[in-house]
Amino acid sequence: MTWAELRETVLVAMGELHRHKFRSFLTVLGVTIGVLAVITIAAIIHGLNASVMDRVAALGSKGFFAIKYDAGMRMGHMSREERQRKDFTYTDVVALREQARLVQEVSPFLTARSVFGDAYVVKYRNERAENPIIRGVEANFADTMGTVTVHAGRFFTSVDSERSLRVTVLGYGIAQALFPVEDPIGREIRINGIPFTVVGTLDHQESLFGGFSEDNYVLLPYGTFRKMWSELTDIAIAFSVEDAGQIEAAMEEVEFLLRKLRRVPYNKPNNFSLFTANFLVDLWNQLTFVLFVITIVIASIGLMVGGIGVMNIMLVSVKERTREIGVRKAVGARPRNILFQFVVEAVTLTTLGGVCGVAAAALVTLLINLLVPELPAQMSLYWIGIGVGVSMSVGLIFGIWPAYKASRLDPIRCLHYE
Repeated sequence: MTWAELRETVLVAMGELHRHKFRSFLTVLGVTIGVLAVITIAAIIHGLNASVMDRVAALGSKGFFAIKYDAGMRMGHMSREERQRKDFTYTDVVALREQARLVQEVSPFLTARSVFGDAYVVKYRNERAENPIIRGVEANFADTMGTVTVHAGRFFTSVDSERSLRVTVLGYGIAQALFPVEDPIGREIRINGIPFTVVGTLDHQESLFGGFSEDNYVLLPYGTFRKMWSELTDIAIAFSVEDAGQIEAAMEEVEFLLRKLRRVPYNKPNNFSLFTANFLVDLWNQLTFVLFVITIVIASIGLMVGGIGVMNIMLVSVKERTREIGVRKAVGARPRNILFQFVVEAVTLTTLGGVCGVAAAALVTLLINLLVPELPAQMSLYWIGIGVGVSMSVGLIFGIWPAYKASRLDPIRCLHYE
């Protein structure tokens, strides 16, 4: 096919689409919705990926954690063995501090958080904090955790915990909610009706996994927390090492010591888990994979509907233009010219739908960033290319049959078609 023939075929195809604008719009709507869904979800995940990586970098490569449960995504209920595992004790913490030679800091912490209802209420006068995470920590917690940085005031001392003093350090979000115009340092708040003096506030941190953030922390001295909520005994332990290169060896050392402290037989698996900040990246990748699978399924339905619509309209178009096809063949058009013309029309239709989907996704991404800044969204050229490429493929796949049917029509019968 010469360049002139190609140009003429494309112009004829574009003219037909322009002649039936509304029909063309309805035909590509399914493709537009499918591309919109894929690129919007990809933009949200791309932005969240950057946020997760920043948070993991802030946690640093020198820390790891120990919990009594298995870390990672859980499908179904917790096993009986896992439910019955004994808690870490403060005796374990002391033993780890004394025996773990490769660990620089060992910091236990306890957490209280409302899942259903308002079990933990944090107030200052008429102001109230939403979704507070109350955590009992020791004086070395800020040194152990790479994301906990004092903004104003001070952090706890060992005396605060030993004497169970009623003092607190507030996360940035909690401080802003309770003290929108006042300086919180030295003020008295109430936690479940009990007065606490604010001695410090933390720097602002971006949220992780749609809400978890140090901004929602209400930190209490470890001894004070144990005195207030003695029924909460599920201790987690944070560790830090001096050199990032020692972290694997330090984790092996801590694993050996915890197995000995918890009397785990040599032939039995651990009844606890150790993980680094990189575990959050692995967990996030698992979550986003599931989300992507769901999105692809939904988008595929939209693209399939759009493709069927394209095939239907192209078959109707072949019927409507039977005489035109006969005339074109009579004046010398070959079957491949007719085939190419209808394929170009179908591909142009779906490509236009893909471009509209990209434009709509860009608008949705902009609105998300404006209305929900906590949910970062970034358009990705990679997924834009995939969206447009898939939309073109839909036109090619579903347009081949009508185009082939048109190319095989008998010109004599076409000229006599009414």
